[in-house]
Amino acid sequence: MISFQKCFLFVHIPKTAGNSIQSVLRDYSEDEVVALRGEQDGIERFGLRNPKYKIKKHSTLAEYQAALGETEFDKLYRFTCVRNPWDRVISYYFTPTQNTVAWDWKKFRKVIVKVLPVADYLRLDKGERDPFANVNYIMRFENLVDDFRTVCAALNISPTTLPRYNRSKREHYSKYYDDELRELVRARFAAEIERFGYTFEQR
Repeated sequence: MISFQKCFLFVHIPKTAGNSIQSVLRDYSEDEVVALRGEQDGIERFGLRNPKYKIKKHSTLAEYQAALGETEFDKLYRFTCVRNPWDRVISYYFTPTQNTVAWDWKKFRKVIVKVLPVADYLRLDKGERDPFANVNYIMRFENLVDDFRTVCAALNISPTTLPRYNRSKREHYSKYYDDELRELVRARFAAEIERFGYTFEQR
């Protein structure tokens, strides 16, 4: 999502409260809401398209830079939101559009491979050492209320309560993992686990 009115660019990483964030920021953005099934990733179903640039709801930072050009890109306050990857992958598995009602170990292994690491959304150059530095601010799903307030202050937007969308009815994420699955997630998302100090919380 981009806004030239408020000079921001939000990278929506799936399953990190992005629909809630974008629903609040829509009024400031030139992006248009569209009903495209391929973009619908939850009950609050909307896609986003920009009428001028070839960008969409879950575009990567590199795609934004390519579409906008470096001059316009560099003018924007860039931010995103991250989430504990063990929790995020489970949320992806149980997202409403997956039509998942029962736990399937084999299906979940495929989901782990399908979900992109945060670094893939933020990387601008191949082989880049610190893709996380390409944004100005990174919110945490686990501290979203306070972190979104920080973003609103940076953008000179009145802080507002974020709506809660697409909450799945499930147990705590730790209930779905055995040792092998836990290590698969640890290996795939090692960079963000290290960067943000995420740990596997057992309940």
